[in-house]
Amino acid sequence: MEVAPGNVQLSAFYQDNGRQLVRVYESTGIAGHAVIRLPFETAAVTEVDFNGKPINRKLAARGTQLEFEIRPWEIVTLEMS
Repeated sequence: MEVAPGNVQLSAFYQDNGRQLVRVYESTGIAGHAVIRLPFETAAVTEVDFNGKPINRKLAARGTQLEFEIRPWEIVTLEMS
């Protein structure tokens, strides 16, 4: 798995009740365009809160790549299927 740019850090990647979750955070206080390259293709991606409830955010899932805008110091959790 690859996360870019360098100010976006991977915090967790795990399975929970049959779903795959990835969590990243912005570490320098600079907003930007985040890209996550996965070792597998994903059909759908949804942002969820810490309780697993969906959050509406514009996300792009293209094969093995996820893209979204991230705010300064933000933590983002994504559910993939």
